[in-house]
Amino acid sequence: MCKKSAVFFIILLLLFSSLSAGIPKYIRGKMIISIDLAYNLNLEINEEGFVSTGLADIDELNREYKVTEYRTLLRNYRPANALWDAFHNTYVFIFEDKDLDMEEITQIYRQLPCVDYAKPDMLRPYLGTPNDPLYPDQWHLRRIKADSAWNLCKGSEEVIMGALDSGVDWKHEDLGPILWQNTYGGFGAWNHGEDLDGDGHTLEYTGGEWVFDPDDVDGIDTDFNGWVDDFIGYDFIRDAEMAYDVGGFTEDGTVPDNDPADFVLNGHGTHVSGTMIAATNNEYGIAGLNWKGKLMCLRTGYYFRDPDSGEERGLNNDEASYSAMEYAIEKECDVLNFSWGNAVIDTIMRGLVRRAWDYHEIIMMGGAGNDNVDDIFYPANYPHVISVAGTNRYDQKAMFSNYGTWIEISAPGRNITSTIPFNTFVNWDGTSMASPVAAGAAGLIIAAFPDSSSEWIINRLIETADSIDHINPGYEGLLGSGRINLVQAIGPIKYPWLEFESYSVSDLTYGDGNGRVDPGEEGDIVFTLSNQPGWQPATGVTLTITSSDIFIEITQPTATVPNISPGSSGSNASNPLRFLMEAEAPAHLTKMSVTVTTEAGSELTGDIEFMIGRPGILLYDADEGDLFEEYYFPPLQEGKLVYDWWDRNSRGVIESWELDLYETIIYFTGNCSTGTVTPGEQSLLMDFLELGEKSLLITGQYIGDEIGESEFFTDYLRGVHTDDALALGFGFNISGIEGEPLSEGLTISTLGGSSAGNQRSLSGVAPGPGASGIYRYGVDTDTTRYAAIKHHNTDFDYKAVYFGFGLEGIGTYMDSVKTVIFRVLEWFGHTPGIDEPGSSMPVSFNLSSYPNPFNASVTIAFNLTENCGLELDVYNLIGEKVCGLANGRMA
Repeated sequence: MCKKSAVFFIILLLLFSSLSAGIPKYIRGKMIISIDLAYNLNLEINEEGFVSTGLADIDELNREYKVTEYRTLLRNYRPANALWDAFHNTYVFIFEDKDLDMEEITQIYRQLPCVDYAKPDMLRPYLGTPNDPLYPDQWHLRRIKADSAWNLCKGSEEVIMGALDSGVDWKHEDLGPILWQNTYGGFGAWNHGEDLDGDGHTLEYTGGEWVFDPDDVDGIDTDFNGWVDDFIGYDFIRDAEMAYDVGGFTEDGTVPDNDPADFVLNGHGTHVSGTMIAATNNEYGIAGLNWKGKLMCLRTGYYFRDPDSGEERGLNNDEASYSAMEYAIEKECDVLNFSWGNAVIDTIMRGLVRRAWDYHEIIMMGGAGNDNVDDIFYPANYPHVISVAGTNRYDQKAMFSNYGTWIEISAPGRNITSTIPFNTFVNWDGTSMASPVAAGAAGLIIAAFPDSSSEWIINRLIETADSIDHINPGYEGLLGSGRINLVQAIGPIKYPWLEFESYSVSDLTYGDGNGRVDPGEEGDIVFTLSNQPGWQPATGVTLTITSSDIFIEITQPTATVPNISPGSSGSNASNPLRFLMEAEAPAHLTKMSVTVTTEAGSELTGDIEFMIGRPGILLYDADEGDLFEEYYFPPLQEGKLVYDWWDRNSRGVIESWELDLYETIIYFTGNCSTGTVTPGEQSLLMDFLELGEKSLLITGQYIGDEIGESEFFTDYLRGVHTDDALALGFGFNISGIEGEPLSEGLTISTLGGSSAGNQRSLSGVAPGPGASGIYRYGVDTDTTRYAAIKHHNTDFDYKAVYFGFGLEGIGTYMDSVKTVIFRVLEWFGHTPGIDEPGSSMPVSFNLSSYPNPFNASVTIAFNLTENCGLELDVYNLIGEKVCGLANGRMA
């Protein structure tokens, strides 16, 4: 039931087109017949070449319609056991004439008193799709809160999941690692399944790909289940009706075999399987819902192409599905997904579903269909199959999804990113995608509650869903209990729900107590955690920190937290985590990872980042809010310049002892018109500069207007304020001064923007004694008036630069801001471009190459012989820049 996009290569335009007269409903010349169990049958091919049963009525029809072959429906080579008693007299009849009307023929057989059931071998479609945009992100995992649920449970290797579908590209790098392997005979069998050498695996990774273990390949049905060398599942398809065959590019569909691979032009089963379960936390591809579960490969469908009309479509076959159900039951699969179907009841499938539930309590999910109707759909509506409707990222019913009172739950079905053949990933739409999302969710709940019954698991999934009726007017009560919420399904009855509330870093125990861990000091880290109301008490809470910083030694990596009741908080204040900063380490931003575990098995992870040591630069934010930092952070970061940030708005005016610890202050006022530099701050800055070997860059459009007559402005900046709000018109530039190193050759725009206050009050300034102009307003005819000045005071040995406008008003081009700031900082004695301690350039990065169907991503690797800046641009074949890497940051 998937809706595919026609983006990535042209042949997919027809892949799952809507059902038409050219697409077969059944396989020609093939009938499934069930004969009353009261009759003892002796089937054979008689002398005339027709199938004889020993029942005259059936034999007469077999002769008339030329039934030339037969086989048992389930397990060809082994007498049926009690589990399959109801199918002892169920067979597949093959007719010589492939042009017979099988619907009419089966009606004739059904009229015989000895026949319980007769039907064509149906083909049930995977449903079509409109051409919707594809977005390669797994939004659906966050929507059902899987990412949060993984803090509680990541899955279990004991959970076996499968999809009756078009096959699985089991060599896919994101599926091979989690494949189920047939190392157990099932139902208490003594043998090793098909693991002939008993080494615990039937699959291995050799030569860069997944292959069957050569020590297990013997061409023998080692586990006596009727399927030879079924190492990872089976391909149950035979007699494929008009399987794809164009120019030698042929779909596999003649004889069942042990290679359940998906056809490259189909990919439906591979996408469904990856949606349900994929290798996770492996630095490749997508994340699966169950990190540790296993995927059983059950191929029951194929890709059809009508040689006359050219119509193409994926189809699921009934006989193959029956065999797959038998196989999944005997091999004790835990979760099955059905992303196919139609409105026709199949009594055999319904009976197999009942046995799957009665004998092994297999949890089964079925897509509701993609026709935007309330018609009942099968197998989704069989008893014990959970019917799943599809939703979009806003919890609205997907426009294609069926609905009705028969729906039991909803799950995301729009733009679902998953696997398709050739190690590729694409986004598809459909209830084909919603159903495996629900199946994967059920698998995760099983892992969290392994001792619970399947009925309890299903009820948990349904009862904890978030109601979406209020978001879907007109569909109230028609989308089941709501959209899946894995956190609510797994969490409150078993786990606490911890969150990071705050953390603090202190040097009080083994330092000088100045609030910063300095070289040679040890620092204490204390976390405060909160436990949400309605969850379980948090007991056995343990904190663990790690760091890859070469200047850091973790001296106390673990700490415990007292029990935290629901609705309460707790901390490790009594036994802090601890680290040592090396004695020769430079000041820098360090990063640590923290993991919180509980006795119940829940886990919470996060990263913290903080400054250790005292950097030379302080960025002093004196604007009125969080408006202009974005113009200053990037230049400093790109220049690998380590800095502290002080926000006056949230922290108040800095104290003198702390200000004096820095070498350089970058002071900006944004669009503040009053309180730009308060009297207290002026006094602090004057004392700071008098310490000697200090530097100050101060910038703002109202500074001169407000404090132009102050001692700080005239005696320390050595400026003479000349004008408020210069009226210079729009579009003028600010020009550098010839022969002035800080500005020579530079022309910068002052258009600014709304966020920069449009530079409403550009101040004019003349240099006082010992100062000189460094920038001039481009259209200003007054040669004594400047836009910026500099002053090197030899009495106190400090340097000061004053801009009569806000640097954030330099157009919107970060390179311009960066160039201006870098020249000033170089004059102060800083060297932009030197790598920040502890940081390094990447040696490779991954670039998404969607919609390339064969390579969803490309790894670009490079070697650097020394630390340096790096700029790398990536272009497509028509010359468009599609991606860039600048100084290690993706743009």
